[in-house]
Amino acid sequence: MDKRRLFITLLLVGLGFAAFLFTTLRTKENKVTIETEESKLESSSSIEGTETLQKEKRVFPVYICGEVNSPGVYQIEGSVYLYELIEMAGGLKSQAAVDHIDMVYLISSEESIYVPSIDDITEPSDSSGFIFPGKEEEEPRKQNGKVNINTADEEELSTLSGIGEKTAEKIIRYREEHGPFMTTEDLMNVPGIGESKYALIKDGICV
Repeated sequence: MDKRRLFITLLLVGLGFAAFLFTTLRTKENKVTIETEESKLESSSSIEGTETLQKEKRVFPVYICGEVNSPGVYQIEGSVYLYELIEMAGGLKSQAAVDHIDMVYLISSEESIYVPSIDDITEPSDSSGFIFPGKEEEEPRKQNGKVNINTADEEELSTLSGIGEKTAEKIIRYREEHGPFMTTEDLMNVPGIGESKYALIKDGICV
């Protein structure tokens, strides 16, 4: 009789211990699963945050010319207002058409900007309109019927004699890497444009 009671007692103890182990392991498994899911969410949020930050701080070139003291290509991080870019370019010249410049024009991607002079303005000054890219008029790329090699896009450059699509791309790439052309003769620094090709287009271009 004692042996039977001892056996039953041991059996109950064994079952109780087994139940304890099962419950403990199950709890740990659930905890690991929850932590893993939380880690994934945190990791995903971190990646998304990093990608957003990278987009906000993307660096891109902006070319500014016209009535500024230091025209050229400036590397912009994220975005910049026109007045900030003008400060980077040494400020406005005395002949700048201040009343026609939108100083809070926001620049957030690659762009070429021409700051007009008083002589460029044909209409009387009024407070409702601005002569500026993205406003009422497009940036003037031709001066006296000539193509401005510092501001012309690929399509306009391709209208020049002997300048095809690939050469136009080279001109724009050179402009972005080295800054604006100071003279029309500087165009011969672009690979593929020699004296003979320059002679064909020199009367139709300007800076």
